[in-house]
Amino acid sequence: MILPIGEWVLQEACRQIKRWSEDDATRHLVLGVNVSAHQFKAGLLVRQIEEQLFATGIEPHLLKLEITESMLLDDVEKAISTMRQIKGLGVSFD
Repeated sequence: MILPIGEWVLQEACRQIKRWSEDDATRHLVLGVNVSAHQFKAGLLVRQIEEQLFATGIEPHLLKLEITESMLLDDVEKAISTMRQIKGLGVSFD
C-alpha cells in the first residue's frame, strides 16, 4: 500500500499548495513531503511529480521532498540520477 498512499500524499500536497497559492497570506508557503524508500526505488516518482506539477500548475519550488540518507545507500548512482531529474523539475530536497 505504500506506493498508492505515497502517490495520493503527493497529489494532495500539490493540491494544498495550489489552494495556498490562491491566497496572498499563504502563497509563499512551502510544503514538505516525506518520500519513502519504496517510492524512490520504484522508478515512478519523477513521472508522478511531473504529472502533479502539470495538473495543479503550482510553482515547483513550493514543493520540497524529504528523504533519509539510508534510502540512498542501495543504488547510489540511481538515487543521484533520480534526484537530479527531480531537481531539474524545480523541486528541492530537505
